[in-house]
Amino acid sequence: MAPAEIQKTASEAGLPATIKLPSCDVVDQAIDTGADARCFAQYMRVHALEASDGLSYAQMGRFQSAANPDDPAGTSDEAAAAKTKAASRSRTGPGTSGSTRPPSRPG
Repeated sequence: MAPAEIQKTASEAGLPATIKLPSCDVVDQAIDTGADARCFAQYMRVHALEASDGLSYAQMGRFQSAANPDDPAGTSDEAAAAKTKAASRSRTGPGTSGSTRPPSRPG
């Protein structure tokens, strides 16, 4: 977890230069302060971006098609249809009337 090493691995992974890389160093150090924890977290973020081809968690496809594994962001027409269907279901979910008003009490 050193600046020179993360620069090398980020470059090898093809991450865009717009991703801010950590400039702190926590090699062989105990993470026992808030600043050290933040530094460590910055390195972990870059490692996660390397593993996901630069996509953040929010950008990864929830409805990624098994038929199209090369679409990690889930931007295919099939994924878009699944997202629309899921959004519709979440508004009226099973067993709901679609109303947000609580049930009335007998009187």
